[in-house]
Amino acid sequence: MRNITDQREAEPATVKRILRVANFTRSILLLLSACVASIASPEARGVEPVDSSKSLRRAFESTQTAVVRIAVEERSHSGVGLIISPEGHIVLRANSALDGGKLIVFLADGRRANAVLLGWSAEWDVSLVKITEEGPWPFVSMVSDAAMPHVNDVCFTIGYMFAKTGWTTSAEQRVGRVTETQNPWWFVSSIRGNSADEPFFDFGAVFNADGKMLGSTPSFHPSDKSYHLHVRQIQSLREELARGGNLDRKRLLNLRSKNEKGRPFVLASLKMGSATELPKAKQAAISCSVGLRKQNGDRWSGVIISPDGWVATCGHGGQRTRQNLTVELPDGRNAAAHVMGANPITDIALVKIKDEGP
Repeated sequence: MRNITDQREAEPATVKRILRVANFTRSILLLLSACVASIASPEARGVEPVDSSKSLRRAFESTQTAVVRIAVEERSHSGVGLIISPEGHIVLRANSALDGGKLIVFLADGRRANAVLLGWSAEWDVSLVKITEEGPWPFVSMVSDAAMPHVNDVCFTIGYMFAKTGWTTSAEQRVGRVTETQNPWWFVSSIRGNSADEPFFDFGAVFNADGKMLGSTPSFHPSDKSYHLHVRQIQSLREELARGGNLDRKRLLNLRSKNEKGRPFVLASLKMGSATELPKAKQAAISCSVGLRKQNGDRWSGVIISPDGWVATCGHGGQRTRQNLTVELPDGRNAAAHVMGANPITDIALVKIKDEGP
């Protein structure tokens, strides 16, 4: 290449043009090759092959012993959990079937242990189970604040496959990358759970490349993304979950607030109204129910909850904070609005109408 460059001054003009065309063509081919390689590579799809990283293999080996399957009286599979303490505390998704039943924990080394459900939160889709037998038990620690998930970080999960012969006895690993974060509540990864042409794959916790827990995986996957409950949120709920019971109900019954006049807020029980009141209630519900529409045409519903235009709606539509929406009012009017915040784990979002009301 150096000889060709040195001789260019002595080359005829035609040869120089040929060389320029050749170099340009070579550059284009290299660019196309790089594009094709990036499209074909697992890294470009957000997934790093397990075999390409010794550190990931070591992380898998160090964490798989703490990943367990849980069943209720051996009748049914109720989820994949992660032991987070040597005393046998297990984090897994919320499951009402666990309440009141005898829990069996299946460890990766073939052992079985009895366990009890301590507390759970359907809102955050997380529960805490405790092995009743003495430990110590293999466990995985949660990450520190300095190791929170960041976009493009490598992450992996461990789970079990369900085939025609039943649940597999050995855990499997799937690798991806963090694609979106909303600290300290949730994050999104490129790890995909299941497809129609493969056996069911159940997984719970998500780990970073060092084998530290980043979060858990809820039962419900909104839209086409893999959402995960942030480990910091799990940490904030841990003490309340350890006290036992339905955490959501406890929080609701302990709710204390005050209105503008300073009077305490009291939760009122719903009562069936008279035949003359029901039409009024129905009309009131219709008058505050609205349609929401994205720019791409996607539609769903919401409810106006304040005179100044706050709208409560679901959080599984992939809404983004500050995203512009159109609110379709029952009287036929349209109003401009934007998303103030969304939480796909708890499946709730708040939208604010920008136009003046009422």
